[in-house]
Amino acid sequence: MSSVVPRPVGWSSKTLVTCWLIALVATFAVGFHGVAWSFVDLYEVLWNITSRSWRETVAWAFSGGTEYRPVMALLIKAVYGVVGPTLWVYKTLVLAQFAVILYLLVRVMAPSGRGAVPAAGAALCCVAGLHTSRHLMSFWPMNSHSLVLAAVLWSAVICLSPWRRWHDWALSALTVGALLVIELGLLIPPMVLALWIARAPGVSKRGLLLTISGFVVYAAVRTTLSPQGTIPLVYTETGLGFTSEVSTERLTEIFARAPVLFWTYNVSATALSVLFSEPRAGRFVFIESLLQGRTPPWLWWHVGVSTLTTVVIVMGLAGWRRAAERDRQAMVVGMVLFLGSVLGFLYTRDRIGMAPGAGYALLLYAGLRHVWREGIFRSRGLAAAVLALVLCGWLVRDGEAVLRMRDTAWSSHLEWTERFEDLGGFAKPQTALLDRLRAEAIAQQPGDPRNDPAWTYLLFER
Repeated sequence: MSSVVPRPVGWSSKTLVTCWLIALVATFAVGFHGVAWSFVDLYEVLWNITSRSWRETVAWAFSGGTEYRPVMALLIKAVYGVVGPTLWVYKTLVLAQFAVILYLLVRVMAPSGRGAVPAAGAALCCVAGLHTSRHLMSFWPMNSHSLVLAAVLWSAVICLSPWRRWHDWALSALTVGALLVIELGLLIPPMVLALWIARAPGVSKRGLLLTISGFVVYAAVRTTLSPQGTIPLVYTETGLGFTSEVSTERLTEIFARAPVLFWTYNVSATALSVLFSEPRAGRFVFIESLLQGRTPPWLWWHVGVSTLTTVVIVMGLAGWRRAAERDRQAMVVGMVLFLGSVLGFLYTRDRIGMAPGAGYALLLYAGLRHVWREGIFRSRGLAAAVLALVLCGWLVRDGEAVLRMRDTAWSSHLEWTERFEDLGGFAKPQTALLDRLRAEAIAQQPGDPRNDPAWTYLLFER
């Protein structure tokens, strides 16, 4: 009688990637610990919402103008009504949204097989370390961008899951809800359409029609309740060329007869910023530094890591036909998210690249999978080296992101202390809300980044 020796059972790809996700969130939580309320902008937003009754808030929120985000105002009022300005609650919500976004990205990738774990890990590190993702760790007092990005990714997960009856209505509800929080929800209808064309299992023709109907409902609410006007040529100050912020008057003067050129510049700047970490907020920082002969090491690192990542993505797209069906569907989601750069046509900021950055990470996952499967010049060793280099590059940028949170904590502390008077703090009505926010913000003093070693300012953007 022969005995059968059982095969050792190792950890699955899903388990390993989940551990990676937890470690990444925990690391960011450590850096986020010292961040407090920001005085600039936040107090005005919170006071405008909390000082009104519910009836006044609803009327005010749904009659907004260019920035039409009524549900966000109602969410802020609801959470504030329950917990007040309790800082740790809002920080916990931000971290929870960050974790959910990473989890949903893993669901979209569905990593399995050889090379899936390091590829998925590199993609998670990429989306966490991108400069366009820094806004994920912000709250004024809640983070509408990350909330809606999670809704967009949830829609993708629904489309990629086995079909259920509730999917059709869920996609419609997510479309309406996300759009009424922030315009980033505009990505859901084209994503559902693209995945329906790609034969994703969880989206039906009925689901697609209901998603489009959700957009129609949003458009009807907005055009009926909000005062409408023509699209402005210039919405706010924005970067242009080698200048960080050009005034609205100057931009209007330059592009008055060719507004399409200005909008094209903004869209291109957002896309290039994700692809190459250049320009930043519309300003070509790297090229300017080269012309001046003083490019800091951290800027070389940003552009170098992003360029290598983009090359890997191009290789993955070139191998589209040979990719597994699920990898192709993940690439479809990535491409739709990346095309979200179009939403920044009025002005460009790093945060506008948040959704394109998430799409960039999904495309990186598919690209690394292709490189690992096909090799580079038929060399698996070279492919492994590229994978390791990309992963290490984004790990360094994750470290930078954590360190910048520490810098943000110190900056917020100064807003409530040394700079409070200069920022007009004492000129504002001295309300109980202002006193509570200030007390919460200065309850603990973060470390002074000026005492950090000099090398950290060379390797990291600070």
